[in-house]
Amino acid sequence: MLEEIRVDNLLLLDGLTLSLHPGFNVVSGETGMGKSMLLSAIGLLFGDKLPAEPGAKSPPKEVRVEGRFLLTPAERARLTDSLRELVDDELVIRVLRKPGAHQRCYVNGTLVSRKELALLRGRLVEVHGQRDTQKLLRPSEQVELLDRFGGHIEAAREVARLYDSWQEALQAAASRVEREEQLRDRRDLLELRIRTLREAKLDPGEADRIGRDLKRLSSAKTLASTLDELVELLEDEGHRLALTDAAGRLERSAGDDEEVNDIIERVFALTDQASDLALDCRKLAQERSNLDGDPSRLEERLATLHGLMTRFQADEEELLRRLEAWEKELARLDEELDALADSEMQSLEREDQLRAAAAVLAERREKAGARLIRALGKELKELRMPQARMRVVSGVGESVLSRRGLGQPRFEVATNPGQDFVPLEDAVSGGELSRILLALESILAADGDLPFLIFDEIEGGVGPRLGDVLGEKLAHLARHRQLLCITHLPQIAAKAEHHITVTKVVEGGMTRVRARTLEGEGRCREIAAMLGGGDDRLALAQARRMLGDQAVEEAAS
Repeated sequence: MLEEIRVDNLLLLDGLTLSLHPGFNVVSGETGMGKSMLLSAIGLLFGDKLPAEPGAKSPPKEVRVEGRFLLTPAERARLTDSLRELVDDELVIRVLRKPGAHQRCYVNGTLVSRKELALLRGRLVEVHGQRDTQKLLRPSEQVELLDRFGGHIEAAREVARLYDSWQEALQAAASRVEREEQLRDRRDLLELRIRTLREAKLDPGEADRIGRDLKRLSSAKTLASTLDELVELLEDEGHRLALTDAAGRLERSAGDDEEVNDIIERVFALTDQASDLALDCRKLAQERSNLDGDPSRLEERLATLHGLMTRFQADEEELLRRLEAWEKELARLDEELDALADSEMQSLEREDQLRAAAAVLAERREKAGARLIRALGKELKELRMPQARMRVVSGVGESVLSRRGLGQPRFEVATNPGQDFVPLEDAVSGGELSRILLALESILAADGDLPFLIFDEIEGGVGPRLGDVLGEKLAHLARHRQLLCITHLPQIAAKAEHHITVTKVVEGGMTRVRARTLEGEGRCREIAAMLGGGDDRLALAQARRMLGDQAVEEAAS
């Protein structure tokens, strides 16, 4: 339970200390007295963001809101693991903001995030407010309410998660078609290029070699004939004998003349070189005579190579490097195409998972809806809507999928006999909607086990005629938990066990909100004022009867 809250420098709340009791606590006060500010302060303890203070004239000061809770072991077990380590039987939440700084949150002196505090909603506290009436018109809110009642919030979240996952797979599949077309076009191009180069059987330098071979073939016969003539000249016996005879005569007459002897040696060497040269010429002439090659075939091969090099703007070595790169790219494309095929299967698998989970959730909603409708019938009778009938469209048997599951789960109502069921948002007046919401909130609060409930002017749209009924319901809810209710109805205030009033005062030229606990005659006068009679004796007498407090009556006498 929330035992105490202290507020400093929050809007008009400054130096405010408010003690709450177990059971039914009520806060009253005229419109504009600051009751909503008190709720804002409590909201900060559960992760709300600090509001800006419009038009503040005073120098900025540190905002401080502190709440002290006493927890039972069962309530402590509701905390998140990280918070449970910080808390025993007392939970102290402190929210601070220094001028120009960010909001800071502490649990029992340890700094925590606003997100961690926000997790306490739904674990320790639940707020039913004035705005919930319009929220109930949204099918998504209706479904969430049903899931809370049925205890399958987590199952609903799992269905929403599976739906998002399925949508991602569908988007991937949609883009897959375009991507697959791009990949297949690229793959066809790569296969054509790879096949072309593989069939060419490229060999680095082959084009140059073919060019040289073609030149040799074109001059082979002429070259061989000329070489044969040269051989004949070099091997001519008469020329050789004439040279050796002349050299012999020089040798016989030269004596010791070194210059003549040098020429003689060169002549003999020349005859030897002529013999060697004749052998080389004969060998080369024979090779060229025997040169094997089809010029037309070589020219065709050379044209093929030149065509490839022109087409790809690369020589043979570069073409071979590109062939290797294209083969690797083709392998990657095949892998990606396989992955795209897997993604299509993945979307089908995710849809199957989603449908299975959504079908189970729809069945659970069907059962929870039946229980809820039975409970609603009783509540609506007490709220003077005995002819109203409601039903829950759970989605069982439907096939269309959404984040909420199968079909469009929603509430439908027929407020009068003979009317067909129509969606709740299309069928009811403001007053009827307020009563339906009140009935639903009563059921949810009674069915749940949260230790702290807050009701903010839930009588809006219902009116004072049902004040006694509302008071009884709230008092019933407060038997086993702490309940804080802000109200303008005296019938509700009279049922409370602890009564607080909120007023505005001017202190030192500054407007401040003050709260005080009412007891005895003070409480009686507040109820009378809420009845509209102020200090009127009849209003005071009626207030005493509503309170049923003999001590108050004795104090008054």
